[in-house]
Amino acid sequence: MKVILCLFAVALTLTASAQTNLPLPELSAPTNASPALAATNPPVEIFSDAGDFDLKNRSGIYRGHVRVTYALMKMTCDLLTAQVSTNGGRPEIITASGNVKLDGLDPQNRPVHVTCDKAVNIYKTTSTATNDTITLTGNVFMESAMFSGTGDPIIWDRITDSIHGENLQMQGQAPAKTSGTNAPSLKLF
Repeated sequence: MKVILCLFAVALTLTASAQTNLPLPELSAPTNASPALAATNPPVEIFSDAGDFDLKNRSGIYRGHVRVTYALMKMTCDLLTAQVSTNGGRPEIITASGNVKLDGLDPQNRPVHVTCDKAVNIYKTTSTATNDTITLTGNVFMESAMFSGTGDPIIWDRITDSIHGENLQMQGQAPAKTSGTNAPSLKLF
């Protein structure tokens, strides 16, 4: 699931660049990224058949064969949209829809693959609270070295780093037993 963090860090650039000549805004690495990744501030590349940007209303839309690469993550989808808050900074609502496919690495550098019909990141901040959730819906399938399965919806609260899923069907895989020790306990997320 950590690959989803990278996906929505990518969306920080949605209102500024596709296959256009508009400059990319400053992009910070995900908060749980390695110090080396944070220090390099890796570029985001977004490709699509078409893009529309409403600078007055601070929104962007990428359409058709959308491909995103960022650090250790790749994503494809049919449509990607973002709405940036009026105070600037990070988009408040980011939606990837239609044939969403994410490939990346978990914190132990093992491959993670996620597919779904829609992924929505909602980020709201006030003077007293910050909310940051990612919701996966529609034919959600996740696969990693530790587990594979389905659920709908799956909601990741990035502030508390907790995941809620409904209609779950998961299969876990215990790590290989190390010689002379007991196998470590299984941790799905």
